[in-house]
Amino acid sequence: MKKWSLRFVNMLITDIVSIFAHESMKKRSLRSFCARLIFETCPLCSSNYLSDAFSFGVGTITTIPAVQIFCIYTCCALVLTFLYQITFFCALLSLATKWEAEGRHCLWLTTTIAPKLASSPSSRLLWLGSRPHPDPKHPSNTKHCSATKFFQNWYAPILMQPAIKALAGLWYCIYVGFAIYGCMHLREGLEPVNLLVDDSYAKPHYLALEQHFWHYGATLQIVVSSAPNLRDSQERKRVNEMVHAFANSPHAIGDESVQFWMKEMERYYRSEHNTTMKDE
Repeated sequence: MKKWSLRFVNMLITDIVSIFAHESMKKRSLRSFCARLIFETCPLCSSNYLSDAFSFGVGTITTIPAVQIFCIYTCCALVLTFLYQITFFCALLSLATKWEAEGRHCLWLTTTIAPKLASSPSSRLLWLGSRPHPDPKHPSNTKHCSATKFFQNWYAPILMQPAIKALAGLWYCIYVGFAIYGCMHLREGLEPVNLLVDDSYAKPHYLALEQHFWHYGATLQIVVSSAPNLRDSQERKRVNEMVHAFANSPHAIGDESVQFWMKEMERYYRSEHNTTMKDE
C-alpha cells in the first residue's frame, strides 16, 4: 500500500508540475517561472519525501538486522530522491522550459515546424512540437487545457470546502488514535507457524514442534568474543561460573539445559582417556 501511495503522489506531483509549467511559461519569464514553480511544488514534495524518510528512519533503531538494513536503504533512497528533485530536476526543467519557449524540439533541440508544414508522418513524428505565440495575451496562450480546468474548477474548490477540511482532520485523528492504540498493545510472540499459509506442508511440522518440543522457547546461543586462556584452571572456573549464571537466570531452566563444548571435552577426556585437563 505504501508503494502505491508513493507512486500515486509522485504521479500527481508530476502532473501538477507539467500543467503548471505549460500554463506559466506563457505568461512569465524563465526566472520567475522557475521561482514560482519551486514555490508552489516544493512544500508538497518536501512533506511527502521527508515524512516517508523519517518514518523509515525510525525503523533503523530496530534490533532486527534485516529490517534495519531495509530501513536504512529506503531512508537513504528517499533523501537522495528528494535532493535530486530540488536540484537536478529543477535545473533540467528550466532548460526544457527554455527550449519549449524557443520552439525547439524536446529531443533534437532543433526548431520545430508548424503543423500545416508537416507533410509526411516522419516529419510529424520528428519535427512537430509546441510553438507558443510571442504575445502572452494571444488566445492560444490563454486557453486552458481540460486537466487545468478540472483541478482549478473542481478538484481544488472541493478540497477547500470547510466540510472536507474537517473530514480530513477527523480521519487523521482517527488514524492517529488507531496507531497509538496499536503501538500500546504490541506483544512479543511471533511464532514461525504464523508466517506460513494455511495449506503449507510445513505447518504440521511446526505445530508438532510447538506441542512436543518447544515448551521452553527458543535456544539462546552465547558467544565469548575475547576468550580467556582456558589452559588456566582459574580462567576455566570463571567461564563455568558465567555459564552457570546464564543457565540459572529468570529466563532459563537450569544447568541441565546447557550445551557447552568445554563440558563435553572434559567428559571426553574422562571417558576415553581416563584423564583430566592439564593446567600449564
